[in-house]
Amino acid sequence: MGVLLDTSFLYVFYNKNDPKHTTIKKVYSQMLDGEFGQIILLDYVFDELITLISARTRNTKIAAQIGENILHDSKDYLALSFCGERDFRNAWLLFRRQDKKTKFLSFTDCVIISVANSLRNSWVATLDQHFSNWVKVIPERQ
Repeated sequence: MGVLLDTSFLYVFYNKNDPKHTTIKKVYSQMLDGEFGQIILLDYVFDELITLISARTRNTKIAAQIGENILHDSKDYLALSFCGERDFRNAWLLFRRQDKKTKFLSFTDCVIISVANSLRNSWVATLDQHFSNWVKVIPERQ
């Protein structure tokens, strides 16, 4: 059991100006209390988050500071996980099977879904509603 972090969740967590920041902080607090099992950050999500922060702020120092926080300050409660070949190939199959009726999934989204399915009883912490078509998500949609 565990919870995989999505980029949208982390971006709002680190963006104090976002209207959903307070809600996400509360959910993260629940995760720290162990309510959803191990907190997992995939390498693909780390890459996407740092790239997104750099692009939006046009400041790599801010992105590097957040990256350092994630890699060093969070190491006692956050597991950094690297996508293995099986999950990579399953993600690629999912990505290729998309059609116009499917809500667009990035390849990183497909990796998250693949890993979540491999872990079986897991959640994805995200603000992207399209994940709920594939896996259990937190926070739950009202």
